[in-house]
Amino acid sequence: MLEIFLLLLPLFALIGIGYLIGQTKIADKEWVRVLNLFGFYIAFPALIAKSLMATHIVFSVHGRIMLVQLIFSVALIILTWLACKAIGMSKENRNTFTIGVYFANAAYIGIPSLDIVFGDAAAAEGAVIVAVMILVTFTLGVGILENSRNAELQIKELIIGILKNPLIWSAVIGLLLSVYNIALWQPLTELINLTAAAASPAVLVALGIFLALNKPKRETLKLASVLAIIKIALIPALFTLVLIVLPNSDWLDITYIQASMPLAVTTFAFAEIYPMNKALVSTAIVISTVPIIIILPLIMWISTVI
Repeated sequence: MLEIFLLLLPLFALIGIGYLIGQTKIADKEWVRVLNLFGFYIAFPALIAKSLMATHIVFSVHGRIMLVQLIFSVALIILTWLACKAIGMSKENRNTFTIGVYFANAAYIGIPSLDIVFGDAAAAEGAVIVAVMILVTFTLGVGILENSRNAELQIKELIIGILKNPLIWSAVIGLLLSVYNIALWQPLTELINLTAAAASPAVLVALGIFLALNKPKRETLKLASVLAIIKIALIPALFTLVLIVLPNSDWLDITYIQASMPLAVTTFAFAEIYPMNKALVSTAIVISTVPIIIILPLIMWISTVI
């Protein structure tokens, strides 16, 4: 429990710094826009490439885990989008739930947690799951968001818009470098590492500033609570049933743990670019992350006894 708390402490500290400079008027809403744009176009592409490059994906070894994560990811995105459409959610809220329910903080919180509790082998499996999550998010997920930005786009224009997205290119390049185990020129690798290191701090500070400048309304808190409950309670509960139905499925344990992580911080950067409910995103990130101090140890314990 203490290790997980210490792991989350820098995350909340950065949000707190952003909140402080927002409250004291050092930062204004322009900071939020600039930091999110920096994250989306520069830092997160570097982080995606770095994450994939650091994971040597071997299809013969990791194939079953990757297939399960792929099916789980695509199904969850499509089912969430259809459910939100069916109940008449606004475009912004529908996009927020579609990405938010699926896209988890499996890299920033998940991989270090797995390494602390289960060791290098589990962390490596967690990184493979993150690789699949990144690819699905920045292909199918971004495709849905691009289409919602202008639903009247022709297929050709939509494809061009997706292909111009830096997140997709970084995912494709990172995957190719990982699969073929290609090492980049050392100065270029260091540049990517330095840029990637700025991704989470930039967006977390922007999140804190936004929270300081925009107090969530009651309706936003309700929706954010629903999204957080789905993310860190309903999905783990469903996965627990899967593990009970499929006994001795140890290879599913890491997928189960990674799927139980809180809402990804990257989603807040998305909300600057695409039609999403930024207040809902920011509130849901905080609400889903705070309880993870208790939920994550419980999930890890369940994975070892089922």
